[in-house]
Amino acid sequence: MDSGDEREEHSRATASAPTPRGPTQAQLERSKMPSKMPELRSRRGQKLRKKELREEIARLKELEREYHEDYINALEDAGIVVPEGVLPPTRVLTEAQRLRKRELRRELERLKALEQEYREDYNVKMDEWSTSRKELEDQLSALDQAYLTPLSMPSRMLV
Repeated sequence: MDSGDEREEHSRATASAPTPRGPTQAQLERSKMPSKMPELRSRRGQKLRKKELREEIARLKELEREYHEDYINALEDAGIVVPEGVLPPTRVLTEAQRLRKRELRRELERLKALEQEYREDYNVKMDEWSTSRKELEDQLSALDQAYLTPLSMPSRMLV
């Protein structure tokens, strides 16, 4: 099957290489499969690496908190008051904050939908109540009219 064409071999070699966009779906699936059984005990180097990563994450969180405080202070210096618990603009949000913002928006939409549903039910019941009240008032006024009709005295009693 070897045709001796170098371009053909080269094209086959680059087809399996990862693209600049990232790994292919097949490569992602293969990466999920363990190549060997995981070790139950961590090696000293692994423990040190975990510790370094935890420290790095803590340092980055501290930097992010300081940046957030500096950002809020700069806004306050400019005369803009940011209430406690309000998220900064989206362009400076972390991924977790963006996710929390989406969750809050979904919750707000859900609550608005529930409120709208409640309002519709309330309006339907108010219409039913108003209609039945109007009918009862009409019946009552008809009865009042019936009682108010003048009673004609029989002619025998008048004599």
